[in-house]
Amino acid sequence: MTNAPWARILLGTDFSDTARSAFRTALGLAKALSATIEVVHVRTVLGNIETAGILPGPDRDKQIEDEIDANLTVLRDEALAAGVPCITSSLEGTPHDVIVARAQQMGAALIVVGTHGRTGVARAVLGSIAERIVEHSTVPVVVSPRLSDDR
Repeated sequence: MTNAPWARILLGTDFSDTARSAFRTALGLAKALSATIEVVHVRTVLGNIETAGILPGPDRDKQIEDEIDANLTVLRDEALAAGVPCITSSLEGTPHDVIVARAQQMGAALIVVGTHGRTGVARAVLGSIAERIVEHSTVPVVVSPRLSDDR
């Protein structure tokens, strides 16, 4: 790891196309700044909804965890292949709170997140994780839209 002032970048991801654009942005910044990336996925905990019959239970939880780990591994391996040191974390909680807290814990100099660019009712209902991160972060936040060449 380097002692550069921008040595650590936290990338928040939900594995969407927009998050893929944010990954590419973070990768480019990390290369330019000789930084390390920590890729963080936050699994939202909705309480004990299994008892309400909404989810099939522990087997589904294990399947979801395995999918998250596989997606994180792909991103880590891609960063490492590009010469960027990278670690991954799978955490639980409210995404914006967890990302801001993790950035503080790891001493991140920068947070990179994607934005879906929703407006109107979709934004009102779903909220904006990126906006909440910007509001609560104590470090700079790069908000990356989905780039047109990402598929």
